[in-house]
Amino acid sequence: MPPRKNKAVRVNTAVKAAAVGGENGHLAGFSAASNPSTFQTLPQELLLAIVHQLDLTERTLLSRRRHTFSWLCRATRQVSLPINWRSFDIFPTKLDPGRTQDASIAGAENLERLSLFVIECEHVQSLVRHVRIFLTRRRTSDVLPLFARALQLLPNAETLDIPHVHTAMTTHIKDGFRGCTFASIRHVLLQSWAHNIVRLCPNASSITIRAGQKDTSKVVSAIAEACPNVSEIKDFRLSDDNTLKRLVKAVPNLKVYTDSIGDMNIFKYLQKFKGIDCIKRTVSAAGRGDENISKDIILAEPVLAAYIQEAWRFLRAQPNHVQGNSRVVILYQRSVVGYWLRGEEVIWSHTIKV
Repeated sequence: MPPRKNKAVRVNTAVKAAAVGGENGHLAGFSAASNPSTFQTLPQELLLAIVHQLDLTERTLLSRRRHTFSWLCRATRQVSLPINWRSFDIFPTKLDPGRTQDASIAGAENLERLSLFVIECEHVQSLVRHVRIFLTRRRTSDVLPLFARALQLLPNAETLDIPHVHTAMTTHIKDGFRGCTFASIRHVLLQSWAHNIVRLCPNASSITIRAGQKDTSKVVSAIAEACPNVSEIKDFRLSDDNTLKRLVKAVPNLKVYTDSIGDMNIFKYLQKFKGIDCIKRTVSAAGRGDENISKDIILAEPVLAAYIQEAWRFLRAQPNHVQGNSRVVILYQRSVVGYWLRGEEVIWSHTIKV
């Protein structure tokens, strides 16, 4: 009897470790069919609630805890699979000072591995909605064509986000993506060095320049050549007269402009566009000590209040303005694991109808 008792204790410990992800986020041999009554009889709503509560802060190929949860039984797999594959994300897990080389190697290996998986597994291709990748110069002749092939197989992918790309990768990207077209992509977020990718997204309606790029002229050229449906842009450099003139021609149907800098001169440049009906202003929670500051306090800050007032006047003065159809939107957001790695997450938004 004592040996059986000890054996039972060990099994329970293993099951508990698997349920929370185990030492390395794996099931360590736990069988999904060993106890079908635990999860398979639970309501789907409860399983969904569990999935959404699992930790997302540590990612390699997928969230380890969500990945582990999906292996428990058929019911958890059916619930987890669409959520796990909603985003195709490749970023270095850690990027400590002095270890950028290791992170670059890991990023390239992960992108290659996940691209192969997507190519081989047709059942996940239709689930992907957002693609966020970290591009390095490691083995670009092998990795980039493989990723491009995988991206073409995602019929429902609408967002392509490239928060970081090496400054010397312009030619690598052009060669690696040669002959590709990503017709499903509607929203493109990238640094200007990746401008060749814009040409491959003919149905893009929204273009965002990442990380405060000063020279956006090549992105404007790409839009003019290949993207006739763009109606929203973010953080383009409008102070350069030549770039502004070309952008007005490239995006004649601009409806939404998003500004993360807060330059009051932006409205002078935006007067060149005649159809704008929405101004979005992003406000960062960084450096405020407490990111949960009251919305009323944020909106009452003198600089932001002046910006809102100027945006309101600008929209009211538009030639085709209709009362209540235009709006100023304030987006209060936090950075997620560093701006250039993961991007931003909106804490709250506030809309002012004009």
